[in-house]
Amino acid sequence: MVPSFPLSSQQGPPIPAEHDSRKEQRTVETTAPKKNLVLNIIVFYLQGFKSMRLGRTLWVIILLKLFILFGVVRLFFLPDYLDSRFATEDEKAAYVSERITQPLNTRRTP
Repeated sequence: MVPSFPLSSQQGPPIPAEHDSRKEQRTVETTAPKKNLVLNIIVFYLQGFKSMRLGRTLWVIILLKLFILFGVVRLFFLPDYLDSRFATEDEKAAYVSERITQPLNTRRTP
C-alpha cells in the first residue's frame, strides 16, 4: 500500500520571495496576451536584433549590397529611357500604358 501525503508536503520547502522566479513568470504571462499582436511581433524582432552579433554584421553587409545594386549601379548602367524619348508626361504615360496592355506582336516602336 502506497502512503498518501498532502500536496503541500510534496512541493518541498518554501522558496524565499526574493528568489521566487515563479512570481515574475506569472506577471509576464498575464501581461503578454493583453498587448497588440503587431506590437508583440515588433518587440520580438527588436529584442532579437539587439542580442545578435554576427547577424547584425550580416544585415549591414546585405543592406550595403542592396544600396550598391539599386543605387549606384542604376545611376551608371540603367539609362533613363522615358526622358530621352518623350517630352511630356502624357506621352510617357501613354507609352507605358501601351507597353503594359498590348501583346508583343502588335506594339509600335517609338
